Amino acid sequence: MSAKRDLYELVDKRGNSISPFVFRVKAVLGYKDLEYKTIQLTFQDIQTQIPSILPLGKKEVPILVEDTIPIQDSAAIYKHLELNYPNKPIPEGPIKNFNEGELFMAGIPLSVNIVNVVADQDVDYVESKINNLTKRSSKDCLEPAIYNEGVRRWREKCKEISELLKDHGDEVTYTLITLASIVHWVSSIAGEENTFGDNEFLKNWFTEFKKKVNVK
Repeated sequence: MSAKRDLYELVDKRGNSISPFVFRVKAVLGYKDLEYKTIQLTFQDIQTQIPSILPLGKKEVPILVEDTIPIQDSAAIYKHLELNYPNKPIPEGPIKNFNEGELFMAGIPLSVNIVNVVADQDVDYVESKINNLTKRSSKDCLEPAIYNEGVRRWREKCKEISELLKDHGDEVTYTLITLASIVHWVSSIAGEENTFGDNEFLKNWFTEFKKKVNVK
């Protein structure tokens, strides 16, 4: 009998998944052809519902509940799935000169647009997070001159990433899943035009990679 799996994810007011860390788990599950059901949560839902699932855990997603066992954190879930479902292995596959933190930081200026896509009850929570992170209000961060400079810097980083992908584009590794998850995060919040611009190589790679790992 196959295991029953519930994956708790963060969604915006359109019902779209917007967490890069949930994307990583979906990619691992999808590539391994493991069935699961998603449970969609807003930021406020996470604050109120997670304690009943993991009383001692953080108020964060993803959480994968396999049968009755909850596992939190995308890296921990990846390791669990690799250990227990080795039929389609996903190696870590580090890429020389790829820095996850740098790519993530480059995406932060674009991610401020999250204030415009989250559920209404999440706006104040998100606004406080933006202020703590940037020391600015979302309105200031979204001023065209500031936001467009963020878009420019993100696209410059994406050009660097595209060069790295030319030697690794056909692989499925956890490093590439991580890279794709950050691209997903930015595109789901800031839109494809801001994310890719004229970088057709990265856009096409991302589209094909999602097909490989069965993530929509």
